[in-house]
Amino acid sequence: MDGDDDFDWLKFYRQQFAELVTKEKIQETRNAYKGSAEERRDLLNTYTKFRGRFNAIYQCVMLSDILDDDDRFIQIIDEEIEKGTVQSYPEYEREKDPASREKAKAAERKRQADFDKRAANEEAKEKNGKAKSKPKSKKSDDAGMSGLAAMIAQRQKSRSGGNFLDALEAKYAPKRGKKRQSEEPPEEMFKAAEDRAKKARLSRKPAKKVEKDEDLDAMLEEEDIESSDDPSEEEAPPPKKRGRLIRGRG
Repeated sequence: MDGDDDFDWLKFYRQQFAELVTKEKIQETRNAYKGSAEERRDLLNTYTKFRGRFNAIYQCVMLSDILDDDDRFIQIIDEEIEKGTVQSYPEYEREKDPASREKAKAAERKRQADFDKRAANEEAKEKNGKAKSKPKSKKSDDAGMSGLAAMIAQRQKSRSGGNFLDALEAKYAPKRGKKRQSEEPPEEMFKAAEDRAKKARLSRKPAKKVEKDEDLDAMLEEEDIESSDDPSEEEAPPPKKRGRLIRGRG
């Protein structure tokens, strides 16, 4: 299924059918099926469909095993051939030779032995892995957390910024014992910082106004200096005093 590459569907369905498919129930089904008319019918249908090939017979007949059922299957097929229910096939006649059957059984024994060996190795690896990754007990976890909290507290005593670290510990470390009275929610801390910044901005406004006033005064002084240098605007000299008219000669 797309998008489910990481999901183990085989494990999921094994869990779903864990109580339905067990060794005990498989054995019960085997005991009821072996030697029944249903098994005989399945055997003959498979024999006819695959023209007497033993490999196909053991792959298709339910719960069949060459080591347990080979001689019994050959006997059933031979009986039906004599009755004329099924016909004989060259492949069947060639493979039912005792030497050929013994060779096939030896190969099956080897295959089952190899399978059992691999299964045992996988089971041992799984057990070893579980033993190595055995989860710690709750008691040991609590002790470890207590030791960690003690170590953090000891380090905080030797640092100047203890209040800040205490706040972090109170927020993220496991809470044990009475809650600290000096703890403040992060929102209030941010609000206080914002208020301080706002007050600082307000306190800087008068300084800016003074600076502007000083600049204005400087500009005015410059204008006064320039106006005093202009010759056209120099003060006129005081008028001369007129002397008395002397009456005299014509």
